[in-house]
Amino acid sequence: MITLAVILLLLLGFGLILVEFFITPGAIIGIIGLLCIAYGIYFGYQHLPLWQAHTYLGLSLAIGIFLLVKLLSGDTYSRIANKDSIASRVNQRELLDLKIGDKGITMSALRPSGNALINHLKCEVLTEGDFVYTNTEVEIIKIDKDKIFVKPV
Repeated sequence: MITLAVILLLLLGFGLILVEFFITPGAIIGIIGLLCIAYGIYFGYQHLPLWQAHTYLGLSLAIGIFLLVKLLSGDTYSRIANKDSIASRVNQRELLDLKIGDKGITMSALRPSGNALINHLKCEVLTEGDFVYTNTEVEIIKIDKDKIFVKPV
């Protein structure tokens, strides 16, 4: 019965460490797992024959080292990690083909930024003046890199 308790404590500890690595970050569950492993080994030395306690200590060290090497290697998370990156920018000038004087209509309120439909393209715009309501006709007054400034018409 004591052997089963030691084995369950060790399994619970290693299970909590795996949960820490794959499900819940924050180190609290991992620390609880380490405490379960430490208490399982301590409990084994208190109530089991010395050879059996040494066996559980050795197995725990071997499993711990294996998990440490396996989980901290660079390839562990490659199957579950998102490798996509965002390469685009807002209002890429060469794609929009907008010029000063083009007119459009606001799709959202501009306070001071929002969206507008200009030349059948949805783009993010800024206003230098006051609040501009939705469905208001606007005109481009300035283009600065990827920022498009408008004023109500």
